[in-house]
Amino acid sequence: MGRQHLLILGIAVIAALLGTAFLSGQFGGPKTIEGVAIAQSDIEPNSFIKAEQVRAGTVDATQFQSGMLFRPESAVGQIVRVEIHEGEPITAGMVYSGTAGLQHIIPPGYRALSVPVNQPENDLKLFIPGSRIDIIATVQDRHGNFRTGTIMENVLLLAKEKAGEGRQGVSFIVAIDPKGAEKLSLAIGHGEIRVALRQESDESLVDGTGIGIGDLIKGMEPDPNSDALIGDAYEPGSIEVIRGTRKTTDYFEEGNINKISGRIIQQE
Repeated sequence: MGRQHLLILGIAVIAALLGTAFLSGQFGGPKTIEGVAIAQSDIEPNSFIKAEQVRAGTVDATQFQSGMLFRPESAVGQIVRVEIHEGEPITAGMVYSGTAGLQHIIPPGYRALSVPVNQPENDLKLFIPGSRIDIIATVQDRHGNFRTGTIMENVLLLAKEKAGEGRQGVSFIVAIDPKGAEKLSLAIGHGEIRVALRQESDESLVDGTGIGIGDLIKGMEPDPNSDALIGDAYEPGSIEVIRGTRKTTDYFEEGNINKISGRIIQQE
Protein backbone atom coordinates (compact mmCIF):
# COMPACT_ATOMS: atom_id res chain seq x y z
CA MET A 1 0.00 0.00 0.00
CA GLY A 2 1.42 3.35 -1.01
CA ARG A 3 2.27 6.14 1.36
CA GLN A 4 -0.55 8.29 -0.09
CA HIS A 5 -3.14 5.61 0.61
CA LEU A 6 -1.88 5.19 4.17
CA LEU A 7 -2.18 8.92 4.70
CA ILE A 8 -5.78 8.96 3.47
CA LEU A 9 -6.67 6.00 5.66
CA GLY A 10 -5.08 7.67 8.67
CA ILE A 11 -7.06 10.86 8.10
CA ALA A 12 -10.31 8.84 7.81
CA VAL A 13 -9.61 7.03 11.09
CA ILE A 14 -8.86 10.29 12.90
CA ALA A 15 -12.05 11.89 11.51
CA ALA A 16 -14.11 8.93 12.72
CA LEU A 17 -12.58 9.12 16.20
CA LEU A 18 -13.20 12.87 16.35
CA GLY A 19 -16.81 12.41 15.28
CA THR A 20 -17.42 9.76 17.92
CA ALA A 21 -15.79 11.90 20.58
CA PHE A 22 -17.92 14.89 19.61
CA LEU A 23 -21.19 12.91 19.76
CA SER A 24 -20.23 11.39 23.09
CA GLY A 25 -19.57 14.86 24.56
CA GLN A 26 -15.82 14.56 25.02
CA PHE A 27 -15.34 18.07 23.58
CA GLY A 28 -17.86 19.76 25.86
CA GLY A 29 -20.96 19.01 23.75
CA PRO A 30 -24.11 17.69 25.45
CA LYS A 31 -24.02 13.99 26.31
CA THR A 32 -27.80 13.84 26.74
CA ILE A 33 -30.83 15.70 25.53
CA GLU A 34 -33.45 16.58 28.13
CA GLY A 35 -37.16 17.42 27.93
CA VAL A 36 -37.94 14.99 25.11
CA ALA A 37 -41.58 13.82 24.86
CA ILE A 38 -41.47 10.06 25.49
CA ALA A 39 -44.34 7.57 25.34
CA GLN A 40 -45.38 6.43 28.81
CA SER A 41 -47.27 3.48 27.29
CA ASP A 42 -48.04 1.99 23.89
CA ILE A 43 -50.22 4.36 21.83
CA GLU A 44 -52.45 3.03 19.06
CA PRO A 45 -52.65 4.65 15.61
CA ASN A 46 -55.62 6.96 14.86
CA SER A 47 -56.06 8.00 18.47
CA PHE A 48 -55.42 11.14 20.48
CA ILE A 49 -52.33 11.27 22.67
CA LYS A 50 -53.52 11.77 26.25
CA ALA A 51 -51.60 13.48 29.04
CA GLU A 52 -51.12 10.23 30.96
CA GLN A 53 -49.54 8.57 27.91
CA VAL A 54 -46.53 10.89 27.61
CA ARG A 55 -43.77 12.12 29.91
CA ALA A 56 -40.68 14.28 29.69
CA GLY A 57 -37.51 12.24 29.42
CA THR A 58 -33.83 12.25 28.57
CA VAL A 59 -32.17 10.56 25.61
CA ASP A 60 -28.52 10.04 24.74
CA ALA A 61 -27.19 12.61 22.31
CA THR A 62 -26.17 9.83 19.92
CA GLN A 63 -29.86 8.81 19.67
CA PHE A 64 -31.09 12.21 18.59
CA GLN A 65 -33.74 12.04 15.86
CA SER A 66 -34.91 14.80 13.59
CA GLY A 67 -38.37 16.08 14.49
CA MET A 68 -38.31 15.02 18.14
CA LEU A 69 -41.08 16.67 20.15
CA PHE A 70 -40.01 18.49 23.29
CA ARG A 71 -42.21 18.93 26.37
CA PRO A 72 -45.17 16.52 26.86
CA GLU A 73 -47.64 19.35 26.15
CA SER A 74 -46.47 19.46 22.54
CA ALA A 75 -47.60 15.86 22.05
CA VAL A 76 -50.88 15.85 24.01
CA GLY A 77 -53.89 16.09 21.70
CA GLN A 78 -51.96 15.07 18.58
CA ILE A 79 -53.45 12.37 16.35
CA VAL A 80 -51.20 9.32 16.13
CA ARG A 81 -50.26 8.19 12.61
CA VAL A 82 -48.24 5.05 13.42
CA GLU A 83 -48.05 2.89 16.54
CA ILE A 84 -45.84 4.40 19.24
CA HIS A 85 -44.20 2.02 21.70
CA GLU A 86 -43.62 2.58 25.40
CA GLY A 87 -40.34 4.39 26.05
CA GLU A 88 -40.03 5.61 22.48
CA PRO A 89 -39.30 9.31 21.82
CA ILE A 90 -42.23 10.89 19.95
CA THR A 91 -41.35 12.59 16.69
CA ALA A 92 -43.30 14.75 14.27
CA GLY A 93 -43.35 11.88 11.80
CA MET A 94 -45.38 9.73 14.19
CA VAL A 95 -48.32 12.15 14.33
CA TYR A 96 -50.47 13.90 11.75
CA SER A 97 -49.78 17.52 10.98
CA GLY A 98 -52.61 19.92 11.89
CA THR A 99 -56.04 18.55 10.99
CA ALA A 100 -54.74 16.08 8.39
CA GLY A 101 -55.78 13.00 10.36
CA LEU A 102 -59.32 14.03 11.29
CA GLN A 103 -61.00 11.62 8.89
CA HIS A 104 -59.43 8.72 10.78
CA ILE A 105 -60.92 9.61 14.17
CA ILE A 106 -64.48 10.68 13.33
CA PRO A 107 -66.74 8.09 15.01
CA PRO A 108 -68.93 6.02 12.62
CA GLY A 109 -72.19 7.81 11.81
CA TYR A 110 -70.86 11.19 12.88
CA ARG A 111 -69.76 14.29 11.02
CA ALA A 112 -67.04 16.88 11.64
CA LEU A 113 -68.37 20.44 11.89
CA SER A 114 -66.41 23.66 12.42
CA VAL A 115 -67.88 25.90 15.12
CA PRO A 116 -66.77 29.52 15.71
CA VAL A 117 -66.45 30.01 19.47
CA ASN A 118 -67.20 33.40 21.00
CA GLN A 119 -64.64 33.26 23.83
CA PRO A 120 -61.20 34.81 24.36
CA GLU A 121 -58.44 32.62 22.99
CA ASN A 122 -56.65 32.49 26.35
CA ASP A 123 -59.80 31.01 27.94
CA LEU A 124 -59.67 28.09 25.51
CA LYS A 125 -56.15 26.87 26.28
CA LEU A 126 -57.48 24.10 28.52
CA PHE A 127 -59.48 22.65 25.64
CA ILE A 128 -57.39 20.11 23.74
CA PRO A 129 -58.39 17.66 20.99
CA GLY A 130 -59.99 14.61 22.56
CA SER A 131 -61.75 16.69 25.24
CA ARG A 132 -65.47 16.38 25.87
CA ILE A 133 -67.42 19.63 25.81
CA ASP A 134 -70.90 21.11 26.15
CA ILE A 135 -72.02 23.64 23.55
CA ILE A 136 -74.02 26.67 24.69
CA ALA A 137 -75.90 29.01 22.36
CA THR A 138 -77.29 32.50 22.95
CA VAL A 139 -79.95 33.55 20.45
CA GLN A 140 -82.25 36.54 20.07
CA ASP A 141 -85.92 36.18 19.16
CA ARG A 142 -87.98 38.52 16.97
CA HIS A 143 -88.92 40.61 20.00
CA GLY A 144 -85.28 41.28 20.83
CA ASN A 145 -85.20 38.97 23.85
CA PHE A 146 -82.05 36.93 24.47
CA ARG A 147 -82.12 33.35 25.65
CA THR A 148 -79.22 31.03 26.45
CA GLY A 149 -79.20 27.28 26.71
CA THR A 150 -77.07 24.19 26.37
CA ILE A 151 -77.88 22.71 22.97
CA MET A 152 -75.27 19.91 22.81
CA GLU A 153 -73.73 17.83 25.60
CA ASN A 154 -70.74 15.50 25.85
CA VAL A 155 -69.48 16.43 22.38
CA LEU A 156 -66.08 15.16 21.19
CA LEU A 157 -63.63 17.93 20.30
CA LEU A 158 -61.65 16.80 17.25
CA ALA A 159 -59.47 19.83 16.65
CA LYS A 160 -58.97 23.49 17.48
CA GLU A 161 -57.82 26.02 14.92
CA LYS A 162 -57.67 29.70 14.17
CA ALA A 163 -60.91 31.03 12.74
CA GLY A 164 -61.04 31.32 8.98
CA GLU A 165 -60.56 34.45 6.92
CA GLY A 166 -62.92 37.26 7.89
CA ARG A 167 -63.43 35.85 11.41
CA GLN A 168 -61.68 36.43 14.70
CA GLY A 169 -60.98 34.02 17.51
CA VAL A 170 -60.93 30.24 17.47
CA SER A 171 -62.98 27.58 15.74
CA PHE A 172 -63.61 24.16 17.24
CA ILE A 173 -64.07 21.13 15.01
CA VAL A 174 -66.48 18.76 16.74
CA ALA A 175 -67.94 15.32 16.01
CA ILE A 176 -71.74 15.25 15.96
CA ASP A 177 -74.48 13.22 14.27
CA PRO A 178 -76.23 14.59 11.17
CA LYS A 179 -79.29 15.86 13.08
CA GLY A 180 -77.04 17.54 15.61
CA ALA A 181 -75.10 19.15 12.76
CA GLU A 182 -78.33 20.71 11.48
CA LYS A 183 -79.27 22.02 14.93
CA LEU A 184 -75.80 23.41 15.57
CA SER A 185 -75.63 25.04 12.14
CA LEU A 186 -78.90 26.84 12.86
CA ALA A 187 -77.57 28.09 16.19
CA ILE A 188 -74.34 29.30 14.55
CA GLY A 189 -76.32 31.25 11.98
CA HIS A 190 -78.62 32.93 14.50
CA GLY A 191 -76.59 33.39 17.65
CA GLU A 192 -73.29 33.12 19.49
CA ILE A 193 -71.63 29.92 20.64
CA ARG A 194 -69.70 29.26 23.83
CA VAL A 195 -68.25 26.00 25.12
CA ALA A 196 -67.83 24.40 28.54
CA LEU A 197 -65.20 21.77 29.34
CA ARG A 198 -66.47 18.51 30.83
CA GLN A 199 -64.71 16.19 33.27
CA GLU A 200 -63.30 13.36 31.16
CA SER A 201 -65.34 10.52 32.70
CA ASP A 202 -68.56 12.52 33.16
CA GLU A 203 -71.16 11.21 30.72
CA SER A 204 -74.23 12.57 32.51
CA LEU A 205 -76.74 14.60 30.52
CA VAL A 206 -78.85 17.47 31.85
CA ASP A 207 -82.12 18.22 30.08
CA GLY A 208 -82.06 21.96 30.76
CA THR A 209 -84.58 24.48 29.50
CA GLY A 210 -82.21 27.43 29.12
CA ILE A 211 -82.62 30.85 30.70
CA GLY A 212 -83.60 34.32 29.60
CA ILE A 213 -82.78 37.77 30.95
CA GLY A 214 -85.74 37.57 33.29
CA ASP A 215 -84.32 34.44 34.93
CA LEU A 216 -81.08 36.09 36.02
CA ILE A 217 -82.48 38.32 38.77
CA LYS A 218 -84.85 37.07 41.44
CA GLY A 219 -88.26 38.65 41.14
CA MET A 220 -87.74 39.74 37.56
CA GLU A 221 -90.57 38.40 35.42
CA PRO A 222 -89.69 36.65 32.13
CA ASP A 223 -90.94 38.45 29.03
CA PRO A 224 -94.25 36.81 27.97
CA ASN A 225 -93.55 37.78 24.35
CA SER A 226 -90.37 35.72 24.20
CA ASP A 227 -90.33 33.12 21.46
CA ALA A 228 -88.19 30.91 23.71
CA LEU A 229 -86.02 29.57 20.92
CA ILE A 230 -83.93 27.47 23.28
CA GLY A 231 -86.10 25.59 25.76
CA ASP A 232 -88.89 27.25 27.75
CA ALA A 233 -91.16 26.89 30.74
CA TYR A 234 -93.51 24.55 28.89
CA GLU A 235 -93.60 20.79 28.87
CA PRO A 236 -91.00 19.25 26.51
CA GLY A 237 -92.60 17.63 23.53
CA SER A 238 -95.60 19.92 23.43
CA ILE A 239 -96.93 23.05 21.76
CA GLU A 240 -99.35 25.31 23.63
CA VAL A 241 -101.75 27.04 21.24
CA ILE A 242 -103.70 30.08 22.53
CA ARG A 243 -106.59 31.34 20.42
CA GLY A 244 -108.19 34.29 22.14
CA THR A 245 -109.47 32.92 25.45
CA ARG A 246 -109.16 29.26 24.44
CA LYS A 247 -105.99 27.29 25.13
CA THR A 248 -105.06 23.85 23.79
CA THR A 249 -101.91 21.77 24.08
CA ASP A 250 -100.68 19.47 21.33
CA TYR A 251 -98.32 16.68 22.37
CA PHE A 252 -95.63 15.05 20.28
CA GLU A 253 -94.86 11.36 20.16
CA GLU A 254 -92.90 10.15 23.19
CA GLY A 255 -89.25 9.47 22.43
CA ASN A 256 -89.12 11.75 19.39
CA ILE A 257 -85.51 12.94 19.08
CA ASN A 258 -86.56 16.32 17.74
CA LYS A 259 -88.94 17.32 20.52
CA ILE A 260 -90.38 20.79 20.20
CA SER A 261 -91.61 23.03 22.97
CA GLY A 262 -93.16 26.44 22.71
CA ARG A 263 -96.22 28.63 22.50
CA ILE A 264 -98.29 29.87 19.58
CA ILE A 265 -100.53 32.89 20.14
CA GLN A 266 -103.24 33.68 17.62
CA GLN A 267 -105.69 36.58 17.64
CA GLU A 268 -109.35 35.77 17.04
